[in-house]
Amino acid sequence: GGGNVHLRKSGGGGGGGGGRGGGGGVCVRDERGDELSMCEQLLSVLLVHIGVAERSLVEAAQTHPMHGVALALRYIINDVPFKSAAWQRENDASLDRWRRFISAYVEALARVLAIGMVAVADVAPEGYVSEEQAAGASEGADGAAALEGRSGGAAE
Repeated sequence: GGGNVHLRKSGGGGGGGGGRGGGGGVCVRDERGDELSMCEQLLSVLLVHIGVAERSLVEAAQTHPMHGVALALRYIINDVPFKSAAWQRENDASLDRWRRFISAYVEALARVLAIGMVAVADVAPEGYVSEEQAAGASEGADGAAALEGRSGGAAE
C-alpha cells in the first residue's frame, strides 16, 4: 500500500561524509523501514521520467527532471552496507529482490545515458545551424511557400 516516507538525520559517524559538508546524511525509509521498498518506489518514478525524456527532452527538462530522483537513489544505495555479513544475514530473504532492483536500476541508468548522449554528442545540441544549412532550409521553405501560394491561388 501507500506507505509514508520518513526522513531522519543519521549519525555523523567518523566525519567521512563523502564530501557533502560535515555531519551525517539523511536516512530515507518508508513506513516499514525498508530501504529496498523506497528504492523500488523511486525507481518507478525515475522510469516515468525516463519515458518522458525519451519522447521529449524539452518536456522532461520542464516537467520531469531526473536528477533529484537519481540523486536520492544514489544516496540510499550508498548507505546500504551490502558487504557487511550482518546486513547480508538480516536481509537474506530480500537479496534476490535487491539483485533484481540493482539490475533494473543499471538498465534505467543506461537509458539515461543514451538520452544524455543525444544532447551532448549531437553536432548542434543547442540548435545552432550553419549558414549553409540555413540557406538550404530557406530554399526548401521558399519552395514550400511557392507551392502553397499556387495551391492557395487555385482555390480562390
